[in-house]
Amino acid sequence: MNIIGKLKVDEVFSDDVYDKVVAFSNGEVRGIANIVYNEAYQEYFVFLTVYSNTASGDAINFSIWDATQ
Repeated sequence: MNIIGKLKVDEVFSDDVYDKVVAFSNGEVRGIANIVYNEAYQEYFVFLTVYSNTASGDAINFSIWDATQ
């Protein structure tokens, strides 16, 4: 599964390229991505690929690494 999104930390959209988003399923890391600046939109986005061996049914949890903390 591919996810394109914007990361919001403490009600502010992130512009820190060292921030990360991690996807977990049953405690196993299924994907990880940093924030990326998109010149065309002049905004920061997350492009995250979440891997799985099943077509459906995996519960995915997300964690954020806020590099400023």
